[in-house]
Amino acid sequence: MKILDLGCGKNKYESLNEMDEVIGLDKIKITDADVIHDLENLPLPFDDNEFDEIIASHVLEHLDNFWEIMNELYRVLKPDNRLKIWVPYFSSHWTFAPDHKHYFSGDKMAFACFTFASYFGGFREDYYTKARFNVEKMRLKFDIPFLGKIITKLVNTNLRIYERFFPWILPADELYVELRSLKKIL
Repeated sequence: MKILDLGCGKNKYESLNEMDEVIGLDKIKITDADVIHDLENLPLPFDDNEFDEIIASHVLEHLDNFWEIMNELYRVLKPDNRLKIWVPYFSSHWTFAPDHKHYFSGDKMAFACFTFASYFGGFREDYYTKARFNVEKMRLKFDIPFLGKIITKLVNTNLRIYERFFPWILPADELYVELRSLKKIL
């Protein structure tokens, strides 16, 4: 498998499979990056359908051009493959760091932006992006001593109810979304 680690920093993703090729991308030279490139300058220096998997761990919230980078990730991801995203959840205290430019909820990352069916149902036109993904997994993480795992499991049984009524009462720390590209297989 060929994997792209977007904004890898000094901790490039290490696959458990020795046969995997992991390409780290970052804009800073003193990182573990194999490719030095600023994500604000598109297109990405990769061919169409080049990667089997893309990992974006705590990088998307730093970018001005969120919709454009999602189009690019869709372009370089092979058909029917996964994009794994970790971002601070919108009610987390980490969300409002000075260098964070976007706030993320489950609805923003999955239901309303990238899938064919919008939050309100029905077909959604290419309003923000042409990138099309299907939601494979979505879960919140809570870093609460002793109760974090229990609360995480409970909340993730019905994320929509949590997002509607409880995000400011019991703020989550992180949102994980796994999206599968909805491209036709070549």
